Amino acid sequence: RAGLIVDLSGNGGGWRNVLQGLLANFVQGDVGMFYSQDNSYPFTITAGPLYESLKDVPLVVLVDQETKSYAEVFTAALQAQGRAQVVGVKTAGNTETIFAYDLDDGSRVWIAQEGFKLPDGSDLEGRGVQPDQVINVDWSRFSEARDPQITAAIGLIRQRAGAQPKR
Repeated sequence: RAGLIVDLSGNGGGWRNVLQGLLANFVQGDVGMFYSQDNSYPFTITAGPLYESLKDVPLVVLVDQETKSYAEVFTAALQAQGRAQVVGVKTAGNTETIFAYDLDDGSRVWIAQEGFKLPDGSDLEGRGVQPDQVINVDWSRFSEARDPQITAAIGLIRQRAGAQPKR
């Protein structure tokens, strides 16, 4: 296991339970806070079944301007914990949590009700995740072997792997 590249380019988010389950493979503890006008509560991650085998594996997350919502929270939480480096361009900054409400006529409305802040208080809404290494390219124009973002990610993994003591 030299390292792992997680490509979240174009990822529009997903479900909180999936976010929590994925983060549990890489980090544990409080990774931030969800908040609304009336309430706030920590987003606490309990180590998952793969945590022990993945906790020291070098990790790079690829992002772009279409990386949104819980994909941004995933990326920012890993970056803030020093667990992953981020390559690409600034993400969308669209991290509010939306909740569904079913109406009497059978229709459904989705309303944004919560935001997310990192442990240092940084709010991602409207700001997005700032990459550690900015590489602004259209990945669809490159083969996997020549993709500048993947090449940069492999370089970062090799640097980190070389800095870690041998087991």
